[in-house]
Amino acid sequence: MKKPVVYHPRKNSLNCYEYLLASFISKYDFPYQWLFSDNWGFYYAYGNEFSAWMGDCPRDVNLTKIYGVTDTFVPEFRHLIQFMSKVQWDEECFIISADAIELPWHPNYTHTSSIHMVIVDGYCAEKGEAHVVDWFPEYSGWIPLRILDLAWKKGNRMHSVFSKPIFIGTNSLLVDQLKLCRSNMAGEQYDHGLTGLLGVERLKMDIISYNESDFDYDKWWAGIFQVISARDTFLEFIYYVHNEIAESSIKEMYANFIVVINNTVQTWMTFRNGIMRSKLTKDFQIDKNVERLEKIILLEKECLEFIDNLLNAYKETEPVYG
Repeated sequence: MKKPVVYHPRKNSLNCYEYLLASFISKYDFPYQWLFSDNWGFYYAYGNEFSAWMGDCPRDVNLTKIYGVTDTFVPEFRHLIQFMSKVQWDEECFIISADAIELPWHPNYTHTSSIHMVIVDGYCAEKGEAHVVDWFPEYSGWIPLRILDLAWKKGNRMHSVFSKPIFIGTNSLLVDQLKLCRSNMAGEQYDHGLTGLLGVERLKMDIISYNESDFDYDKWWAGIFQVISARDTFLEFIYYVHNEIAESSIKEMYANFIVVINNTVQTWMTFRNGIMRSKLTKDFQIDKNVERLEKIILLEKECLEFIDNLLNAYKETEPVYG
């Protein structure tokens, strides 16, 4: 596997699974950042139910739409060894879940159970060893299959086998993805909830009428993390466009867009940290959190304006997909 190039200063903007997908795509010298090219979302189903996405994550949609990657059907098996001979190591990517408490290179080894994802990209039957690749934390090497098998079993036995990527780019790809991202930013209203800016604005209004007992802090903590991660990975895509494919005439526009997205992410982080403080102090300061959401709304509107300006700029010139 090839270590992916991450332009984002916060290298942990990609989670362990996304690092593996990026590594697999990079192996074939394709830019992986298109996975996140419309990865901006907010879904509010009223009350304590909100997350980044109402439906499928754009990252997973783009894996097939832009890279032609499919998840090959694999029958259930009881032990990893039953599957080792079936993998086409040069053409497929075998990703498994594992409990980090059983992975010798992981910081959680021997003391903390947590789900982690790794690539298995080789098997030596004579030694009974598998070759694994991990980028978060970074590790590449052979380990006894029995150890990996135990970690996989404790990691809920999840696995995926992805087909070889083919970069399906068109001259309109960048514009098409920016349009999708714009739609995600603006949002829509549904019977069961709201997306995008419409959802954030409704959340702000609902908070004003909340009582302390209305909050499920753990759900908020998890949901806001998804929202932040969506914007942070989209930011990696914008860094990529700015550095690799943006025409000189609009490079400054992308540079300014990066600043605004960074500010948006940081403001969401401040809001999320405030939720945790509220849980610890048992004091949800409505005025303070409404103020933070108002800042978020202004920044998200500014991001939407940047998308509109970019789309207008591309009416004058034909962008390339990289």
